[in-house]
Amino acid sequence: MDAEARRVAFAEAVERSRLMLNPEACSETIAAETVTRVHRDDGFSCDWHAGMPKPAPEPAARARTLTDAEASRWQSYIDGKISAALAEHTELHREVLAAAIAHERKLHRAEVEKLRDEHDLRLSALLQATEKLERGLGGDRAADVIDMPNPLRGARRA
Repeated sequence: MDAEARRVAFAEAVERSRLMLNPEACSETIAAETVTRVHRDDGFSCDWHAGMPKPAPEPAARARTLTDAEASRWQSYIDGKISAALAEHTELHREVLAAAIAHERKLHRAEVEKLRDEHDLRLSALLQATEKLERGLGGDRAADVIDMPNPLRGARRA
């Protein structure tokens, strides 16, 4: 049903409604008509749409078709946008990873320096103890080995 037919049908319906609302016109034109409808088990009428006209299908909007040149231009434009977004994401990812790695290296460098300082202190203490032992032995490296007491031997007897 096109727009003009709908407009005409609506105007006729409005006119009939005006006639029905006019009491003088109603007394002359009222006639009872009995309509029997078949109902389904669930209580809904199954023939209500039998007399109604079927709406005409809406015409499909014609899509504009692209030429091969236009399609390739759009494809290259979209590919460029995607590659630019990926490059931006990759750059941001690299910056974040570089900052995280720099932070971890800074933490580990401080820890390594602390351990190196502790090692240097222990090494210097060992070198001083070695010098004292050599002085106590008289500088003779071939001297007999001094038997030092083992603190673990006496601990088990108790």
